[in-house]
Amino acid sequence: KNYTAPRMVLAASGVEHQELLAVAEPLLSDLPNVPPPEAPKSVYVGGDFRCQADSA
Repeated sequence: KNYTAPRMVLAASGVEHQELLAVAEPLLSDLPNVPPPEAPKSVYVGGDFRCQADSA
């Protein structure tokens, strides 16, 4: 459930792109490609905060 294509990032350094693809594609190509879960809508709750400084 958590290991799906939209949730993963493959990062590498010092490797040619085609070389990385040749290694990664056979290992990762069978991962489910499901749409990412819908993010919950944010709800604005107004408010006011005032801190009176002591000017003495």
